[in-house]
Amino acid sequence: MASDGIVWASCPNATVWKPSCKRRACPFCGPRWARDWQRVLAVNLDAAGVKVATIAITGPGADVLPWACEKAHKHSGTKGCRVQPAPLRMWAEAMPFMWQRLRQAARLATKRELGYAPPWLMTRVWEPQKRGVPHLHLVVPYDSWPERKAANTFRRHLARLAPEYGFGRVQKDLKPIAGSEAARYLANYLTGRTSKKGSIRDNISDPNLPRSLLWLTPKLTRETLVTMRTVRRARHVWAAWDGHCPVPRWSGLTEAVRVAIVFRSIYPKRAGPPVDVDAALRWAAAYDATPKPAPDLSRYDVELEQWVLNHDYDRELTRLAFTATHDREWKRELAAA
Repeated sequence: MASDGIVWASCPNATVWKPSCKRRACPFCGPRWARDWQRVLAVNLDAAGVKVATIAITGPGADVLPWACEKAHKHSGTKGCRVQPAPLRMWAEAMPFMWQRLRQAARLATKRELGYAPPWLMTRVWEPQKRGVPHLHLVVPYDSWPERKAANTFRRHLARLAPEYGFGRVQKDLKPIAGSEAARYLANYLTGRTSKKGSIRDNISDPNLPRSLLWLTPKLTRETLVTMRTVRRARHVWAAWDGHCPVPRWSGLTEAVRVAIVFRSIYPKRAGPPVDVDAALRWAAAYDATPKPAPDLSRYDVELEQWVLNHDYDRELTRLAFTATHDREWKRELAAA
């Protein structure tokens, strides 16, 4: 990844014990972090199987965040104008807490008006505007008539309450789109693929963005198993497949099966789609619950032999995991297993 004229082939913060720092502001780990989130969003929103809608909430206007530009023209972020850093920093520090309060107030008002639960948030993503002020993107279900009614009512209460909690305008019109389309829209911000968005380094390293830049509801990840951790482990398996490193160290067969399912979900052209997911997870849980005999290390160098045994044991778990989720009609199989 090129950054500031430097092409990073590995993490500049790496050590012997930690090959990557996994920081989103790192010139090597940051883009990889964004690509992982792109995969997580795409798989989970698409797996929901319903139409969704996005709701954008902007920061306050010039009455709260005055412009720092002194030119005599109509100020705009597209013209290179920025807001004053001190008020922006104060607002950015309070922003996550104020968003929680705004969300709770809008949900309560929606439930009182409709008499049933407000829409559940599928994901939440913060994005910096051109003027330097973060704004928020929400994704909510927008498929059935009750879902559309709840989403429109929730949006209306957000717009009514936003100034009271330190926010600006709220998107007016909601339209149904596919989950994969919403994921692509959010990924454009993460990866900076359009001219309207800042570069990936500018977006993910902005100091005014909250620490929790993205959030995805566990209601989706519990079904797909696609999380940031399992995606990173799947990338590790890919590297092992190509012979760049040993297979990952597994905590048990259950973890290996979960990663095998995720690997097949995000790389279906390479490993084939997963099958018998529930049966494989049940079998893995039963396997992990069965006591295993301890290895006899009395005749060998303990540290070296333990490393060899662990390496072979992890390879065997990898083989079992990919065999349990294998589609018989798929001709290829994981070579490293």
